[in-house]
Amino acid sequence: MDHSYVFKYFGGRLTELKDEFGFKLFDNNPCSIKDKGDLVKFVNRLAEELFEEDNFSFINEDESNTVLKFNYKGQELSFAIDSKFGHIETDFYKTVQFMAFLSDKMIATVNPSGEYIVGDEEDIREAWSRGLPIHIPEINFRHRNISGKYFKKQEVGAKFLVEGTVTLEKYESELIAGLNDFLKERAYNIEYSSKQIKAYFDHKKQICVLINGDYGGGIIVNSDQMIVKNSFENQIFLSRYFKRYPESRILYKEEGSEKAEVVLNFFDFILNFGRDE
Repeated sequence: MDHSYVFKYFGGRLTELKDEFGFKLFDNNPCSIKDKGDLVKFVNRLAEELFEEDNFSFINEDESNTVLKFNYKGQELSFAIDSKFGHIETDFYKTVQFMAFLSDKMIATVNPSGEYIVGDEEDIREAWSRGLPIHIPEINFRHRNISGKYFKKQEVGAKFLVEGTVTLEKYESELIAGLNDFLKERAYNIEYSSKQIKAYFDHKKQICVLINGDYGGGIIVNSDQMIVKNSFENQIFLSRYFKRYPESRILYKEEGSEKAEVVLNFFDFILNFGRDE
């Protein structure tokens, strides 16, 4: 499979599941919200189009040129324009999530387009399990090491040089199995399937993967060696690979470095990665 097939698959999942469950889509660009008037329009659209609410009103609308206060279902909330960036404050989504909560709805972000999608929580989660390309709140670990620690700067862009090869199909199946083992060990009440994870070859002939429409992976296979991007997904894959082939030779190379470090034990090596929160 190439990237066009996989992107088309998740685009189709979005259309089909949106229509099946009656989800609301909200095409939003935060950078377009530049002044007080834009904030007013934004609140109106959120309340009326997305959450189907009329229980809201603006408070002291003329008090500030950059801050808009409003009452939404009995709660006083606000949005502001960040003067540094010239558009809505960067943490505005927390308020949007709270508005969804007050309206007994779940809101998620569509990958990779960034649109909002809203519906009943059970329906959103069911659609996620069937390949709806969104984030859900539980998925807060994919941009960390498998130890749970955040990546250090020098670990982002690093790679493993691994003795051996893998096919596209094998990478996908091993990643699904490894992710589900990871989730089970940590008592997550979610599970991945082939409806949500699609591996593909990109234009550089790398093995990449979309997980509910979100980017991951990055492996180049050269005859008898894999060049494996250091990422959460690939750490999951390599954990399974080295259990099966414990004698495989492994090197670790930071981005921009001339030297590669020999890795004697992958599992112990990974545990030393990351920074504390």
